[in-house]
Amino acid sequence: MKLWGSVALITMLLLSLSIIHLCIQTTQADSPCTQHAQYTGIIDSIDRVHNTVKLYDPQGRVVDPIMGRVSMVVHTSAATHIYIAHSNACQSANLQDLKPGQKLAVWPKEEMVIQIYPLPLSAATIVITS
Repeated sequence: MKLWGSVALITMLLLSLSIIHLCIQTTQADSPCTQHAQYTGIIDSIDRVHNTVKLYDPQGRVVDPIMGRVSMVVHTSAATHIYIAHSNACQSANLQDLKPGQKLAVWPKEEMVIQIYPLPLSAATIVITS
């Protein structure tokens, strides 16, 4: 009887360790700081009153006479998650942490069909990558 109790205890401990390890791996894999973003750009300007961030592509050749070098207008809300990337780790941030010249990775709330220039995005997640 004592043998079965010991076996059951060891089995539970091993199972618990496996579940904890799986949870840690899943959390790291789901981190936006380790994911590839569909949209990236450099901050041109920030409108904190309207919670918008204008981005440009430094490799882009298109310059609009009205918008200048801006190729994307990112709209944020209270639901937008903003992070600062430190290697593969994310640190929470907010709109006040954004500054012109920083590179951003942006995940939209929904998939976009590009029909308008500059591209308007409602951001679900923003990561400051540099």
